[in-house]
Amino acid sequence: MTIAYFLILCGDIELNPGPVSNDTLKLGLINAQSITVSPKLDEIEILSDRLGFNIIGVTETWLSGEIKNDDILLNNYKEPYRRDRNRHGGGVALYVNKNIPSIRRGDLESNLIEHMWIELSIGHRIIMIGVCYASTHLTPTQYTDFIKCLQESHDRVLTTNPNVIILLGDFNGKCNKWYKEGTNDSNGLKIFNFVEGNSLYQIIDEPTRA
Repeated sequence: MTIAYFLILCGDIELNPGPVSNDTLKLGLINAQSITVSPKLDEIEILSDRLGFNIIGVTETWLSGEIKNDDILLNNYKEPYRRDRNRHGGGVALYVNKNIPSIRRGDLESNLIEHMWIELSIGHRIIMIGVCYASTHLTPTQYTDFIKCLQESHDRVLTTNPNVIILLGDFNGKCNKWYKEGTNDSNGLKIFNFVEGNSLYQIIDEPTRA
């Protein structure tokens, strides 16, 4: 299980943010490779308690409709928003702190890729949170199609006029434009062009796995 940790400053910088603030939002992204395998849910809960995440994105949930939300609840979070594939791979989910108003925005999503959008209302701000997973088994042509679908979905998000867009994801691409000591692959260059072309900002500047 790998985890990335983000602190998003939505307004003035606050050095010691509380659990939920109009100025800060703490997000974690976890590649679970089956969220139901013990003790991964317990580990996620421990990390959340320690780091005070407001939002937790999960990729590779490996869930299906047979798994009920009651079986994967986390303390202090709403029932997870889910997009399942099956018990053998893929899938994404988002856990949102109970104190943050949120809704699923399925109208912004593509049916062709594994991703999901939710809309948060914090103070007077509308914040769009996305989570996305690109399989390591995608061919170069399939990855190009993945980026195309993601771009179309992002364009729909823009029509909602949000104050902030945050996209969490496991994109399985390498690009040394973000990490100078790393390497490039075709997937990494495609996601780099997507980020740059949409005036997004890549927060992660180090490898998230060995």
